[in-house]
Amino acid sequence: MIRNDASMGCHFSNEQPDARFLSTKAKPQYAPDRTFIPLHITLEAFVDVKKKRVDAVCTTEIELLENTNEVFFNAIELKVKSVRVNGKKNSFKMESEKEGMTIPLKSALKKASIEIHYSVENPPLGIFFIHPTKERPDKPYQAWTHSEAQEARFWYPCQDQPETKCPIEYWISVNEPFKVVANGDLVDVKTDQKNKRNTFHWKFNHPNPSYLNAFMIGDFAEVRDKIGKTDVLYYCEKGREEDIKRSFGNTPQMIQFFSEYTGYTYPHKKYAQVAVADFIYGGMEHTTCTTQTDLYLQDETAHNEYWYPGEMLAAHELAHQWFGDLLTCRDWAHGWLNESFAVYFECLWMEKKFGKKEYQYELYQNYRTYTDEDKNKYRRPIVTNTYVEPSDIFDRHLYEKGCLLLHSIRGMLGDEAFQRSIGDYVKKHAGGSVITEDLLQSFRSNSGKNLTQFFDEFIYRGGHPELKVESYYDSKKKQTVLRVIQTQSGDLYHFPVSVKIIPKNGKAIIETKQIAEKENVFTFPMKTIPFNVVFDPEVVVLKGITTIKSRDMWNYQLKNDPHVIHRISAANELAKFASEGDILAIENAMRNDPFWGVRAESALALATTKLQSAYLKIMSAFAHEKDNRVKQTMLRTLGDYASHDIHDFLIQQTKHPNSYLIPSEAYRSLGRSRNTTRMGVLEKGLTQKSWFDLIPIGAIGGIAALQTMEAMRALTKYTHPRYSNRIRQAVAQNLGIIGKGRVEALETLTQLTKDPYFNLQIAAAAALGELGDSRAIPTLLELQKGHRDPRLVRTALESIRKINGVLELPAKTETNPTTLTTKKKKN
Repeated sequence: MIRNDASMGCHFSNEQPDARFLSTKAKPQYAPDRTFIPLHITLEAFVDVKKKRVDAVCTTEIELLENTNEVFFNAIELKVKSVRVNGKKNSFKMESEKEGMTIPLKSALKKASIEIHYSVENPPLGIFFIHPTKERPDKPYQAWTHSEAQEARFWYPCQDQPETKCPIEYWISVNEPFKVVANGDLVDVKTDQKNKRNTFHWKFNHPNPSYLNAFMIGDFAEVRDKIGKTDVLYYCEKGREEDIKRSFGNTPQMIQFFSEYTGYTYPHKKYAQVAVADFIYGGMEHTTCTTQTDLYLQDETAHNEYWYPGEMLAAHELAHQWFGDLLTCRDWAHGWLNESFAVYFECLWMEKKFGKKEYQYELYQNYRTYTDEDKNKYRRPIVTNTYVEPSDIFDRHLYEKGCLLLHSIRGMLGDEAFQRSIGDYVKKHAGGSVITEDLLQSFRSNSGKNLTQFFDEFIYRGGHPELKVESYYDSKKKQTVLRVIQTQSGDLYHFPVSVKIIPKNGKAIIETKQIAEKENVFTFPMKTIPFNVVFDPEVVVLKGITTIKSRDMWNYQLKNDPHVIHRISAANELAKFASEGDILAIENAMRNDPFWGVRAESALALATTKLQSAYLKIMSAFAHEKDNRVKQTMLRTLGDYASHDIHDFLIQQTKHPNSYLIPSEAYRSLGRSRNTTRMGVLEKGLTQKSWFDLIPIGAIGGIAALQTMEAMRALTKYTHPRYSNRIRQAVAQNLGIIGKGRVEALETLTQLTKDPYFNLQIAAAAALGELGDSRAIPTLLELQKGHRDPRLVRTALESIRKINGVLELPAKTETNPTTLTTKKKKN
């Protein structure tokens, strides 16, 4: 445990991530020394998309930091032909162990122009070439780069660290009919008619780190929009123009809102979103030219019932144009300054566009995502420099936990002081690099509040407070008593929290209390027992909580509390009592609550009672529900209760018109009921066309739940390359469930780890860990060798641990692929 002050510079917690996060290779990481600062990069390249080859000249203007006789560039897999320093031929030395090249300098220089001629062919990382195949002739020809966190070195020589930022200019030549989109502004396009080749000249005059430099190449359609002086551009495959407008079309309004909220107008002339095939993440915030997966381009049916994926992906990546691009974390230990802000600005956009209740429910989903990792995988401080690869810390702590803490800080400071602090933080550091203490200082100088202790306890330390909160009325002393006990092991937390008491007569009483001890007791004079006592009414504090109070209070809370999360909590608590009156109260919320999320969660709460009457109530409410998201949740509960009536009902819903969510969930629940006679029905779902392959993926989950050899063999057929990567990935995930003790699953998954699609490799490696078969270990060890996606390397390591029972992680439950994730690094 440390204490720090914003003026003291960069600090890391003395607390290490827990052993489940670490590996034997993990160690404290620090940015390397630099001997020069890049001032400008010029990249001239011919990209042969069909031959998967780049021939390029990269010229970097540099300023030497000290008298040195050599400079070092990160470079992997590059075939360097020659180097020139200030126009003169120069020697160089490739150093694979250092992942780069050293260029000796013949004389002491203050500035130099380093010109490197090289080629690269289909490298394992950095630049990706997409081709049609024999099995998938519908795939487009494309090429696109992805360099976060340290993969720019696979496609151009650079100083591959986030703190290194400089302008860049591209001259990229491609064969017709391809277009090139890159950072900055398009200066011109020159045509070589003889060779049927076009050269796109893009120029970006703002400082940019290596991982945010990018280009995308394809035979794209262009859709244009505008906000103020900024061109808003969308690129996609031809024929999908309406889909991209439908999915990302609110981007201009987002630009305006984020500009107003930060007090810093979007600083570039253009913002482009390029939807590409087989992208390895949801999106990537390349400055002025975000890359998005084309999987999130929705047709009308998908958008009408579930607009969320494209909307939130667009908001997340756009927010990065301020947090990550304009302000860049100085090193990856402070990566939450990029990602937590992007997630939180998703929530802010949700609040602005769709209202407070959507904002509250989004935070609730983020809370569940973070606490699942914290409880079932590992715990670590948000700011830590102990890891193997930077991607190791791109997790739910970096994304969702940080978002929740920004929400906490907003609650502590108030809306105006919080927004003023964010504006100050952005303006002070625009164009530069930041560490956590920079943010802390802006909060201090703009609100007057010293958040050092909060940062120490919630950001530089892993975990969160675990609270037992009990309230009761003392009729003898005429007072309401509130006891708050910190039950977590280890150090205590210190934080302010509001308490809301609703008396039977008069206005609600809201008081702020300080939690600072193991046990905290507060009393409130009151003539009669109140209707309700609500601890943290605005859900500001990140915490685990067990609340003990009367059943009457829970009933009142479910009916009357204005906060979505408190109504959901009440439904869950009443389900534990499960009296007839409690069941009726939850049913009423399921049918009549004004917010769809509470209705959905109430259905889930009813299902936890395992009562036949509860399932019948859910089926009855289904017919009257208008929101397909709620209907999907209702169907999810029915898989836990097997009856002929429910089976027939689920089969009927597999044919539900104008929906993908409902048939998908119906197939999944039908399989979870373990009625093997329904195998034929489930197989029909495997071929139903739907956005995001939602319906086939639901059927895959249902078939896997049957746990029969017939079911496993039916699924294995769908790992063939002629099927979409989404379907193949879902099959791989489910083979980890259905394949235990079956050598066929082991063989199939082993083969899938060699597939060219990264996300399928990762899914197969994770499923091998679920199988628990030691015969998978040689394959998993092989996946940790050479230059591979760091997510794959870590997944292979975790799977070996599971198999060996070393620091074993709890087994995963069946995932629900229709619960879409939009945060770009979710794996």
